[in-house]
Amino acid sequence: MGFPHTTEGAVAMAMAANSINVEAGRSTVHEQMRLYNSYLFAGDREPEAPEKIKQQAVEVDEFMAQQAGVKMGELLPAGVYMRNNVIGYKIISESKDAVALWLLTRVIQRVSEKQEESSFTGALLGLRWQDGDWKLSAAATVQAQKETEAETEPSLVAPGDPAFDEAGWTAIRTAS
Repeated sequence: MGFPHTTEGAVAMAMAANSINVEAGRSTVHEQMRLYNSYLFAGDREPEAPEKIKQQAVEVDEFMAQQAGVKMGELLPAGVYMRNNVIGYKIISESKDAVALWLLTRVIQRVSEKQEESSFTGALLGLRWQDGDWKLSAAATVQAQKETEAETEPSLVAPGDPAFDEAGWTAIRTAS
């Protein structure tokens, strides 16, 4: 993908790997396989993983179709979507070839013109530099879990909320 060999490059890769857009013509299966094939550390790939990922993603697609009132396999109606947008990050540790961080994501699911749900999620990630790019790494994530086991998860709140700054988040600025 060509992310710079810097902490900022690692944050940009983590954002790309955690940004999802499911809508008409773009399924959860498509998105999850794109992420798996593009951003996972090569040593963490297992032969049975793609099939498991597809099975779990199909369940999400089935739920989305049911909520939108269409049959599985049909295109979602215009305006129906699920989006994960990274809105903040918090660096836990960093070195030349490894970065551990929290990502704060806003998940928006719109199943009809009148029904939209929004929530926040936090993800603790470990990234390693491999073959000229940043990759998500299970070993680095386990190390990040060890580094943070005595801490509580940062508050999952929107930028602008006083708890956002208190939790140590850095806001992601995007063009509109």
